[in-house]
Parts: sequence; structure tokens; C-alpha cells
Amino acid sequence: MGFKDNVSKAKVYLGRNGLKKTVFASMERINTHSDYVFTPVTEVELSLQKTNKFDFAPLISILVPCFNTNKVFFCEMIDSVVSQSYGNWELIISDASDTDELKGEVDKYSDDRIRYYYSNEPLGISDNTNVALDKANGEYISLLDHDDVLTPDALYEVVKAMNENRQSGIYPALVYTDEDKVNETLETFYEPNFKKKFNLDLILTNNYICHLLTVKTSIARVVRFRSEYDGAQDYDFILRSIIRIYNTKEIIHVPKVLYHWRCHETSTAANPESKLYAYEAGKRALQSALWEMGYNARAVDSDHVGFYNVIYSPDIFDARSEVGAIVVPKFKGGKLKNGAMDKFGKTMYEGILKYYSGYLHRAKLIQKVYCGDIDCLRVRDSLKKLHEEYLERLKEGEDRTRLSLEFAEKVHKKGFIFVYDPENVTCDNKEGDHGQS
Repeated sequence: MGFKDNVSKAKVYLGRNGLKKTVFASMERINTHSDYVFTPVTEVELSLQKTNKFDFAPLISILVPCFNTNKVFFCEMIDSVVSQSYGNWELIISDASDTDELKGEVDKYSDDRIRYYYSNEPLGISDNTNVALDKANGEYISLLDHDDVLTPDALYEVVKAMNENRQSGIYPALVYTDEDKVNETLETFYEPNFKKKFNLDLILTNNYICHLLTVKTSIARVVRFRSEYDGAQDYDFILRSIIRIYNTKEIIHVPKVLYHWRCHETSTAANPESKLYAYEAGKRALQSALWEMGYNARAVDSDHVGFYNVIYSPDIFDARSEVGAIVVPKFKGGKLKNGAMDKFGKTMYEGILKYYSGYLHRAKLIQKVYCGDIDCLRVRDSLKKLHEEYLERLKEGEDRTRLSLEFAEKVHKKGFIFVYDPENVTCDNKEGDHGQS
């Protein structure tokens, strides 16, 4: 991102959060260095993939809505699909451009898996995507933006993950992969998004799933894309798809960069502030999902553009019966000392400065975690007595990490989860009544 864009981002952040937070955000950005190098799949690997026969080899319908697309970008998008090592796909292009000039580019490809439809009326991105969705023949659909590109092994890795999970008795309903950004000429790859496994609370803060997204067509046709959320239509689509997946084990993450999000002058990827309306639409989509899930909660902006907080009223424990404890981090000397922990007892985001947000702002995002430090917890009423016993043992000098993990094991056995709340915002009522069980 160029100097001009960084200045623009700083101005917007300043207006939202004030001088102190802006100074720290700028310092964090300056001090953050990435050694990311994208390593493409080799030709040898691609050749082997092309000869592989999957037991489950579904037809995947790739949906691409277009509007006045740059012809070079458009053809590079098609080339990336034609180059897939997994061959059972169809590319459905729905074009709502001012003219049908793109048809001439499509006609250059002698591949009957590519289907082009031109709209004779103006369509927004949601309605345009629905046109492609209605034409899909595949058991799954994948979403691809008209100016982005897939890695040649993208669909192969998605179908491979489907087969591996099916062998374990899990039938994937939604599959998503890691992604990165690429410059206009497809030469420089940067800002990788290495994603977490499905995390409900994290998806309720931002569309971390994003690209590449593959969903069962039967679900997509129920959910569809809603024009009132144009700009955040994918986020709205993902949230409502998740609501309709009964077993969240069927939401699969493929931990590999398989999608390149192209950044150019008019793209959201290059300049998020150029499309602030999209993030307002995202907040409305999130609020709609919260209502549909039956949560008495409201979506609000966080410090970071396109990231949200969910505030439950009066209390998260009332709104969500599965939540047993909220983890609120503690700082010492301006650095995070105790807070969320992984299953090995390692403190997440340990040492990060109080006003820093970390990789993809995750240190400041609400998310499900394995557990939390024993004295960083707010617990529901049914766990208070147990929690107090562990706090007493901590005062008596027992090992903090061991106590935290032992308490977590008992909480999990009762069917509860831990939620990390770094800004302590999930409850309108944070003192006194912590909810009833």
C-alpha cells in the first residue's frame, strides 16, 4: 500500500479513535515487517494432481459476477480457472456491464465449461451473482471476483479436503481457504491471511472466511445474495449460510493460500476507505444475522474499519447458553501479561503492547478460545463456586497455568466454551449479575 493510502487510513483512524490510539496504530504498522513469500505449486505436483482420481469428485460451479471489468484482469481470471489441476468445474459468468464486450474475450476460449450470460438490465452485485447461481449445475458453488485469480491447485485442494473429511464421516457443507493480496500485474504477493479453523465468535467480528469460499449449492440457493447488503454481500451470505449448517464440523478450513486478491486503484483490497459503505453494510449484515440467531445483541464498530464488536444485552450468558466464561486480558507494564490460553497453556498474544492489535487485529477481536487464565475470567452463575475455589488455590500458591487448564477441562466437560473479550465489551452489565444457568 502506498504512502497516499497510508495517510488516508491514518486520517480515518484518527477521526474514529483519537490521537493516542492513532499514534500507536501507526507505530505498530511501521514496526511490523513481513517476510512472506508466496510459493506456487510446482509443475510436477500439478501433473500428479491431474492424474489423481478422487472417490468424491463433485462438479463445482464457479460464479463470477462482472461489471465493466478490465479485459486484462478478466482474461487472467479465466486463465486461472482453465489452469486448474482439478477438472470437474464450470465457470459461470454473469455480466451486468454497460456493453457485452466481455463476450468477445470469452469466445476466445474453446472450453464448453465456460458459460457467459449478459444482462440486458443493470444489476447490482448480489442480483448479478444470483443470476449465476441460478445457472449452476454443480453440487457446490465457489465464489470468484472478476479481477482476482486462483492458484492452479485451488479446486484440487478444496476437493482433497472434502474427501479427507468424508473418510472421517464428515460431509463438508462449506470450505474456505487462506488467501493473500497481489499487485495489479500479479507479480508481488503480500499480506497473507492465514485463517483460523471455524470460529463463530471470530466470524461475528469480521468476514475472516472471505476467499476462496465453496458452499453446497443446496444451501446457497436457500440463502441467496441480498441486494440490500451490496458491498458486504459475501459476509451476509456467509453468516446466513453458517446459520443453516447444523453441524459446524462440516465447515472446513484448508490452511493453504489458494486465492490471490488483486489490488488496484479502485479495489477495496487496495484502499478500504474508498468503500466505507461496504463496512456499514457489513455491520447491518451482522446485525441481521444476530437477530436471526436469536441473540439479544447489537453490532457496533470497533476501532478498526470493517471489524465489529458484539454487545449482548443484558449479558452474553443470558443470550448464549453455551458460553461458560469470558476471558478479559490483564496488562503489566503496558504489555499483555495474562489472558486467553491455548490447550498447551501458552498465553495468546502475550507481550503485545496494550494499544497494539496484532496480526489481522486478532489481539483485539472477540473470539472463541480454548480457555483463559484463572484470574482473567468472568463466569456464569453456575460456575462461580467452582471458579472461586480455583482462585483460592491460586492465592495459596498453586501453579497458575495448571490451575487454568484444570478449570478449563471441568468447564468443557459441562458443555461450556470460553470467549475472549479483549475490550471487555460483550456484556452491557459487567458487574454483579453474570447471567443465570
